Amino acid sequence: MVSLVILAYNQLDYTRQCLESIQNYTKTPYEIVLVDNGSRDGTDDYFVSVRRQWQEAQGQDSENVKSFCQTVKVILNSENLGYAVGNNHGMALAEGEYIVLLNNDTVVTPGWLEYLLSAAQKDPSLGLIGPVSNYVSGLQYIDPVDYETDSANGLEEFATQWSRENAGELLYFWRIVGFCLMIDRRVIDTIGGLDPRYGIGNFEDDDFCIRSALAGFKSAIARGCFIHHFGSKTFKNKSASYRQELLVRNWEIFKEKWGIPQEISYKQAYDLTEVLQQPFTKEKYFCSLMGGGRAIARNQAAISKVQIPLNSSGLIRVDLGCGPRKPEGYIGVDFYPWPEVDIVADLSDRFPFPDNSVDEVRAHDFIEHLSDRIKTMNEIWRICKPGATVNLFVPSTDGRGAFQDPTHISYWNINSFMYYAIEFPAYLELCRSYGFQGAFSIVQIDHHESPGQVLHVQAILKAIKPENDLQFINELNLRKINLILVPNWNQPEEDLLSTLEAAIASVIKHPNSRNITLLIESSQIPENSDIQPNLVLSTIGLNLFYRDDIPSDSEIPEISLLEDPLTPHQWQGLRSQLQYRLAVEGENWKMIEQLGLQNLPIFKEERLKS
Repeated sequence: MVSLVILAYNQLDYTRQCLESIQNYTKTPYEIVLVDNGSRDGTDDYFVSVRRQWQEAQGQDSENVKSFCQTVKVILNSENLGYAVGNNHGMALAEGEYIVLLNNDTVVTPGWLEYLLSAAQKDPSLGLIGPVSNYVSGLQYIDPVDYETDSANGLEEFATQWSRENAGELLYFWRIVGFCLMIDRRVIDTIGGLDPRYGIGNFEDDDFCIRSALAGFKSAIARGCFIHHFGSKTFKNKSASYRQELLVRNWEIFKEKWGIPQEISYKQAYDLTEVLQQPFTKEKYFCSLMGGGRAIARNQAAISKVQIPLNSSGLIRVDLGCGPRKPEGYIGVDFYPWPEVDIVADLSDRFPFPDNSVDEVRAHDFIEHLSDRIKTMNEIWRICKPGATVNLFVPSTDGRGAFQDPTHISYWNINSFMYYAIEFPAYLELCRSYGFQGAFSIVQIDHHESPGQVLHVQAILKAIKPENDLQFINELNLRKINLILVPNWNQPEEDLLSTLEAAIASVIKHPNSRNITLLIESSQIPENSDIQPNLVLSTIGLNLFYRDDIPSDSEIPEISLLEDPLTPHQWQGLRSQLQYRLAVEGENWKMIEQLGLQNLPIFKEERLKS
């Protein structure tokens, strides 16, 4: 298999044309590694759509991209890391025996990859092979060409004729330009990737070719392979002075690295014979794909997103900080490229998933390695779909584990999660004043003890989001007259039952009861209370039916318990549907104010009875 690494920085229209040509003219098994270097023109979304289309094609039997494209991998970097670093990231994910670095402003032609592979098979000593083109420097340049180079109209006919006349012809030369460069895997294993010191671009391909030659690999131009190159589209948006400054700057870097006299200016001829006769040593000339260069050191985890298939259930489950122990069915994300990791990402920054995209988030023994707790919880909430499950397992400050590991830089206990939960509105409001933007509901939270007096908190949370959090209103069966009752569940049980019975009786006996819905707020019942609201209502209802000659079912009002805590957004939506607050003795006035219900018109029992 051959890995095609395509790096893009904007220029979406050219990128589309490049990928379409690959699909049309590549008849050898290959994988595509798409790397976006911080584009701002929709390239990132396009790359994700390419991945999605490939996945969908896997269920088809027709002969299409599925037949030759083995997989599509996508890397989305948050900034332009330069030609060398971007391509290195792509090569790090590539699995092919050969890797082709292909500019996004190229158009491949019929048989292109077969011609390159044929050259490699013809001479096993070749490490680098390139095509000829209309826009390239050196021996690979072909002029004139008989087609429209601005639009590529007529390209297929010209390239087919050219290949027929030049098939099998090899031109040996040490320098192959990086716009389309096929690399034998042995070369990367020996010399590594491109040198990141060249930054945005220029001379990193010359540098790579020299290192390959020093390591004993030959290079050649497969003249039977013609590829159209629109030419330096990424740089053409820059000014002429910028491009010249970049060339001169990188020429100075190149000269210093390879011992070229300083007086030799850019474009001045210089014999590289002595340079190409230097001995190769890995210590001096090896460039790691994922480290070793200054750009990589500043962006140790610069790969920020890789699209991989969904699991068999169709859900997106993410394991943050998975390390080498990722559970089956999860997308593994970590700072470091452990064998089980699917996405290498800087998780102290933005998490590598879109908003509202993840069904389940798992983070075991991980969030304590992130310094900003509020930012961590914001990012978890951001990527969650409405109602997504969050499973956090973190050393507790109530035990030894939180402090004994020097890599722990944030500290948690059970109370920490109160600040993010709708069950504790006062804490949540305070946390929002600190910058928290979301809301969770606590499904379960408890301690787990491990050997050595290491105590962990396990918090199972549910993401609460505005996108669907008003759906519950439709399930309340609201009518023309909607009342809310906020009893004080802390009062003595006898008083509580008396209060509820009187209120419910007054609603049931109202002459217009069929048009009334009574909502009873019951989410604030203390944890240590034995009161079961549903049982209480059933008991009250039975008492009233047998004792007070209740009307037929058609006359009975709707009575519902609000058992689950609501977000501020949910209360805002519900308040707009309420006409009255049912005022009784033993109301929870503090809760009424907290929920913003104090300004609702009051309906008293006496008024209901009248």
